[in-house]
Amino acid sequence: MGQVVHEFDFLITSTQEYYFVLVIFGQELTINIGGPDIKGYLQWLNKNGERSPLYTGGNQSSYPRPID
Repeated sequence: MGQVVHEFDFLITSTQEYYFVLVIFGQELTINIGGPDIKGYLQWLNKNGERSPLYTGGNQSSYPRPID
């Protein structure tokens, strides 16, 4: 099994803020699509146990992947 080089998804918060979340070689980057502030994203992380949206909710079953 090879290394996962990148993963990405969009997060829409309960306040209708849109974030693009990208992981490249294990480094997570987040961009607010509608403005310059990531305060809503930080609040979302706080409410969700500091877990990335890439590995929670509907994405939870796809990660972590077993290592061969």
